Amino acid sequence: MFDFASKNTIQLTGNLEKIRDDLIEARELIPGHMFMTMRDTMTPVFNNIILDETENAIALVKEFDFPEFKNALINSMQMLQEGELFKLNIRGKTITTEIKESFEREFGTLEDYSNGIIGARFYFEKGDKKKFNPEKASKYWKNVIYNHRFNTTIYENTIALRLFESGQKAPFWPLLDDGVPQPISAGRGGTPHPTSAGTRFTEIAARKITALAEAELASLIETELQAIQDQITQLEKTLDSIDKIAIMARRNVEQYTEPQILAELRINNTRYFAYITGTGKLGLAQHPRFQGRRLPR
Repeated sequence: MFDFASKNTIQLTGNLEKIRDDLIEARELIPGHMFMTMRDTMTPVFNNIILDETENAIALVKEFDFPEFKNALINSMQMLQEGELFKLNIRGKTITTEIKESFEREFGTLEDYSNGIIGARFYFEKGDKKKFNPEKASKYWKNVIYNHRFNTTIYENTIALRLFESGQKAPFWPLLDDGVPQPISAGRGGTPHPTSAGTRFTEIAARKITALAEAELASLIETELQAIQDQITQLEKTLDSIDKIAIMARRNVEQYTEPQILAELRINNTRYFAYITGTGKLGLAQHPRFQGRRLPR
């Protein structure tokens, strides 16, 4: 088509075709790129959802609505950097949210809390393993510590000791999430008290985050795809216009004995002129010249 066109014209149209082809390929990458954009911009919102659901769960279970428990978990959550409370994954068009793995990594596990209980019991027994009796320890916990938690400091001191002995920030969170009792392989022994139903706050938060992430991602993808499609459409129109000019010029090339402007068109919001030289060469330029002379418009 352009065997009679100038070198610059061939290069320009080639560049336009490459841009169009690159944009077509870029469409396939949009979901992945927009997922990362959505995740980064929405992280503060997702963290607030987790924090809200955690506070709601604590309010539902009175055993954990004490400063010793509540402050340990909430304050630890607020101290974390953005993105450490959850992990967002995407496969195809499906988004999943993982919270429990992040909580285990940051706040500890139920096994850690069990070890903290054992450590506290051992401390109260003055390090004498012969006196260590899980059932007696459970009764002591219930009758002496828990039942007098409002009028002595022994309760808060015991919880603080358990957390210290666990080596973690808030390893009791699975009890708030899944309820009490739960089987623990560490086998601390004794009878859990008090018992409570699970709140499933991590599951509730994960569902809310997933739903919000999917809606936000769909909106971002639609907007970005439309923007790219608009660019592709405009490039194809420009290339089509150049083709039509070239066809017209080729058919009438013998009539052009003097250089002249054939048409005006816009390329990337810049005005260009299609022109023919006196020797029958097709050109595209912002300021068309032939043999040093600017062509009349």
